[in-house]
Amino acid sequence: MSLDDGQDFTMIEPVTTTSCDNTESTVTGKSLATVPFQFVHLSTNHMANKIEDRFEANAELSGIIVLDDNGDLLGMISRKRFMELYSKPFRKDLYNKKPVKLLVKYGFDEPLCLDGTMGIEQAVQLALSRNPELVYEPVVVRDTIGHTFRLVEMHTLLMELAKEFEAQNEHLRDMLSRVRQLEGIISICMYCKKIRNDTQSWEQLEAYLSNHSEAQFSHGLCPECYESQMKELKQSKT
Repeated sequence: MSLDDGQDFTMIEPVTTTSCDNTESTVTGKSLATVPFQFVHLSTNHMANKIEDRFEANAELSGIIVLDDNGDLLGMISRKRFMELYSKPFRKDLYNKKPVKLLVKYGFDEPLCLDGTMGIEQAVQLALSRNPELVYEPVVVRDTIGHTFRLVEMHTLLMELAKEFEAQNEHLRDMLSRVRQLEGIISICMYCKKIRNDTQSWEQLEAYLSNHSEAQFSHGLCPECYESQMKELKQSKT
């Protein structure tokens, strides 16, 4: 795999992702594969000052993914925590001429890496369950087919979850609008079982219920009627 070292970030609508960890994937709703992401990789042979250069060059870049020589995830350096670290006395001079891997090892926690097929709601729950200091850190999403890593900002996840909830609510409202309940006293003929409708006409029971609910009918014979009809059929043949 060739590393995309320090390229400017891009916001991309991903197509497919597969397993990253052992967390069970969600089978309903949208997955992390549908969420816009940032895509900036650095390999461990870069010096730490390369990270500062990338953040200064692009104010919208929320973090940088660091990969080892095999293209596996080594860590993630977020803008927020990087700026906090470099604001401390002597830290910039200490790390700037050191390899990126040392900065990741001693200055940053292991990032949350999630499966690209995981549902957005489950991903948000896991992200919010992190240590309070890390709860709004970007999330790393892995695609094992292409063996690539993507970075998703926490506020992007929350916005996508809100959109998903709104879509679900809209679907429920649409379903409820189609449900018509039968209320009050219904006039039904005690002999033929026809029902008197709102226009005072008499309808077959099946037609009335179909017009006032989502019910559909299939016809058959109950055991009693079957015996009665067979008896009449035999009598008609004699």
